Amino acid sequence: MNQNWYNLQAEELGKAMAMQGYSVPIPQIFYYDYQSEIGDNVAQFIDHTMLKPDATVDQIEATIEEADTYQFASVCIHPRYVDVAKERLKDSSVAVCTVVGFPF
Repeated sequence: MNQNWYNLQAEELGKAMAMQGYSVPIPQIFYYDYQSEIGDNVAQFIDHTMLKPDATVDQIEATIEEADTYQFASVCIHPRYVDVAKERLKDSSVAVCTVVGFPF
């Protein structure tokens, strides 16, 4: 992660907070060593999703494969494919996630 980017964000956040009347020192509100917390695998914090109502079985299987390959936190798919994902990811740390009534 780029510390200069964080410093720029901290500066902008500090300006916005000052406009609202807050007077918190920037290092206290923004500085954080995200790299040591996240490490090299940002994917572990992301849900990999395929919720297109017209998604094909091949697209769902590709999404499941990508989630396993890159070790996403979960794969979020339509309920009718949960059994497929559950079986495919049974030995993986990737969780299976679904939705109810989405997108309808």
